[in-house]
Amino acid sequence: MKFWNFASSETEPDNVALRISGDIVDDEQAWLYEWLDLPCASPNAFRQELADYEGKNLTVTIDSYGGSVYAGTGIYNALMEHRANGGHVTTVGDTKVMSAATVIFMAGEERKLAPGCVFMVHNPLTGVSGYASDLRHTADVLDEIKNSILNAYELSTGKDRKELSDLMDAETYMSVQTAIDKGFATGMLYTDVQNSAPHCVDFNHQRFVNFAVNDVSEMKRILVKYNKGDTKMDDKKVTVADLEANHGDQVAEIRNAAIAGERARMSALDALDDGSEQVHKIVMHAKEVGQTAEDIQFFVDTAKEAIPAKDPVNAGQQFMQNLIDDNVNSGVNDVKSGAVTDNGAQDEAERKAFLDKLNAQVGGRK
Repeated sequence: MKFWNFASSETEPDNVALRISGDIVDDEQAWLYEWLDLPCASPNAFRQELADYEGKNLTVTIDSYGGSVYAGTGIYNALMEHRANGGHVTTVGDTKVMSAATVIFMAGEERKLAPGCVFMVHNPLTGVSGYASDLRHTADVLDEIKNSILNAYELSTGKDRKELSDLMDAETYMSVQTAIDKGFATGMLYTDVQNSAPHCVDFNHQRFVNFAVNDVSEMKRILVKYNKGDTKMDDKKVTVADLEANHGDQVAEIRNAAIAGERARMSALDALDDGSEQVHKIVMHAKEVGQTAEDIQFFVDTAKEAIPAKDPVNAGQQFMQNLIDDNVNSGVNDVKSGAVTDNGAQDEAERKAFLDKLNAQVGGRK
């Protein structure tokens, strides 16, 4: 099936958006793709539809692994003719622009890639069978096809032909910045998009200093109001001693609240400390700079997840070693062995004594 879509803008009728996706195939192969209901783009059908937008400004978005170099060149030629007839062409790479699709991409006056787009160039390839002369002829044809591709690359990039040929020989995959550096693309999309800064922990201790200054200023404002509008204290430097002398109860209340808050902060931080080296460092740092348990919860959780699980084999060996150590430390090796009773001899002696008594009663052994 046809897999491009021309879309005119109602508000800007001279601007037309075009998307090309799927395999780039020759016209004689397009019927098979249509029969299988597979996405494809073929040059003749594309050229026919493009004629309806002569003179318009085209933005062509490409997302393709490539396909036939002949078909790709045909679509490239159609877009270049569109430019020659007064239209403007901007090509945009979406997720992938590879192989024959890169030839189409070269038709843009402006050629932009999405940040995650992958751009790939390589030498033309084919499958062939036959005599040695057939294989040699096919190799010669591929060399000439490569020269045709290089013509499009060289015209758009302005780069040295040898440099471009080396990139094709190496089957080069490029990120956006590399494609820009090599001249294949002229820019990257979305560079003007501004994202709001994420909410994150500020490790700068100055924010705690600022908080303290603002808190004292707020306390002064409250005390001025408490003194029924007397603003004289704003005209002189107020010390802690002055505040304690004139407003001892309020200062004590603030101090006690601060102490209670600090104790609660320390307790909450201690509760996060599981004794591991990484977590302990995070907790100790938080105590020093005035962070709360909520501030470092994410970092503690991340550190705990990163701690490798104990090796069960080593754990078993350690368990057995602990048993041995406990046995040695118990002092069992210092216990001396006593005399061993011969139970068999004792039984024989008891039997003999019984028989002697019995014989005495009946007049001796018979």
